[in-house]
Amino acid sequence: MNLNEYQAQALRTSGAGHDREKNGLLGLIGECGEVVDIIKKWKFQSGNDPVLPRESLIKECGDILWYCAEFASGIERPLGDMLEEKEAVFTQFGHTLETVSVAMVSEAATAYFGLPSTRPRHVRMIYAYLLYLLSLIGTTIEHVAEVNIAKLRARYPDGFDPERSLHRPEYANAENERKDGESESVLLFNQRNRTI
Repeated sequence: MNLNEYQAQALRTSGAGHDREKNGLLGLIGECGEVVDIIKKWKFQSGNDPVLPRESLIKECGDILWYCAEFASGIERPLGDMLEEKEAVFTQFGHTLETVSVAMVSEAATAYFGLPSTRPRHVRMIYAYLLYLLSLIGTTIEHVAEVNIAKLRARYPDGFDPERSLHRPEYANAENERKDGESESVLLFNQRNRTI
């Protein structure tokens, strides 16, 4: 599936009557931050020689792509046209998972606070970093798009539903799985980042 096809399929799960441009930018800040959080927990809170939570990263990268599509829809541009204008390659800089993910957060925040005319450029940079991050974990943007659309179809079979967004079925049994002393946020993080 190409990026414009992805955008059309992703749009069915975008709510109506809101500012898609700002929702896309805020979503990019949040989802890029979630990638940083997964990498931080993997690197510093998972014991000796932890296994990279690749599937969790793929899911979060799919959410980043979704918010790129939301932003593109908000400025009424085809996602493929907007993103393919610049696909930077960062291999010469020796970036790591940490530096790439932090750079994505920085670009997302800069896009939100920056001039409207510069926002597409920052979103293109997020996408370029996303491509590089995916190369580091050994997957492609096409795979990420397919995984994301499959997740969205399962979560929202009839299109976006605010109730299903707030009360996700995959978390319905979370209370029964809580360990003694475990906070709800830790429980939900573990639920969301469980590997398949």
